Amino acid sequence: RARVRRDPRHFLSLCAQLDCTPDIWALHDWSVWITPFSRPGGRRFETTFFLCCLNEPPPVFPDLVEVVDCQWSSPSEAIERLISKEILLAPPQFYEIRRLGNFASLSDLHKFSLDRESEGTERWMPIILLTADGMIHLLPGDEMYLEDANFLENCMSTEKKTEEIMNEGLCQHKTRVPYNVGENKGLECKGTYLLEDNLSEELTYMGICRSHP
Repeated sequence: RARVRRDPRHFLSLCAQLDCTPDIWALHDWSVWITPFSRPGGRRFETTFFLCCLNEPPPVFPDLVEVVDCQWSSPSEAIERLISKEILLAPPQFYEIRRLGNFASLSDLHKFSLDRESEGTERWMPIILLTADGMIHLLPGDEMYLEDANFLENCMSTEKKTEEIMNEGLCQHKTRVPYNVGENKGLECKGTYLLEDNLSEELTYMGICRSHP
């Protein structure tokens, strides 16, 4: 693992030595997120999420560098632990876990991922809206979202309070931050659209990452 981290080309040598082939065909494109602008010079990333449906959890060995621990949990359990401050989820992870909770079974989730795979994925870059008492992430489709978001070099701001922003507008797609008391606002809906956490008997892999300064 250390050799592969230093030089990714060693991964092919590792596969040859173990006489194995990574099952990359089991991975399905799920979503792509770009880090929102927060401050000049701040680090930003483009992160792709992949979906892999398994019948049984495989053995996992954290690298103790970025991922220091791991566990299996349902979407509802993950959200409960987030609200109780047992774990920390970045806004994209919070949003995607809530999406997983929309499916009644793992087979439904797998079928959906296969059916939509040919459509590809869109890159989402949240826009940070600073309110009088907090922060909101605006997502594509929200009526406050700027179409030229890729060129936005400043955070948006308002003198209104977070609760007021979260409850106004006909076309809403936003997430409240801090997200330990967050809620997703449904796309093109009035009021709050809380996603269902029905995937209670299925497992979702979660990596717990060490914070970096």
